[in-house]
Amino acid sequence: MHKDNKSPIPQYIPLKRNSFIPERAAQLPQSENPEDKRFVISFQNYRDDLCEIKLLEKHKGRMALENLRTIGRCYDEVSLQQNNIHTRIVTNYGEYKILYYGLGPDVEIREHEIQSTARIFYYFVDKYFYIRAIKNSHFETDKHR
Repeated sequence: MHKDNKSPIPQYIPLKRNSFIPERAAQLPQSENPEDKRFVISFQNYRDDLCEIKLLEKHKGRMALENLRTIGRCYDEVSLQQNNIHTRIVTNYGEYKILYYGLGPDVEIREHEIQSTARIFYYFVDKYFYIRAIKNSHFETDKHR
């Protein structure tokens, strides 16, 4: 580039200051600890037609919210179990079939007992925890699990 003060195009003029890259920009990001990536709770595939949230009594509703808070702090199946979140798989059989409707064949729906008969039905894929249904009463299963 030549120095022509009459040029209509602005010319690059380097700064006289130190041109070091700031240290915070020069550092590579640290590898992430998989335990730091917690579940993202999603209601994307929630079955509104099975929803019984309105039927949850005071203590069951409060317990359901506390369980969802706990789930949001977990990162895998082991951490769920360590935090007393049940991970019992429900089969695609009998009345449970309705929970599987519209999902892929590789999905395993699980249930967590809130209190007595109330349940949270869910599945997870990677770090996404999908709530499928929240029920105040359990399905009639003829003891098949």
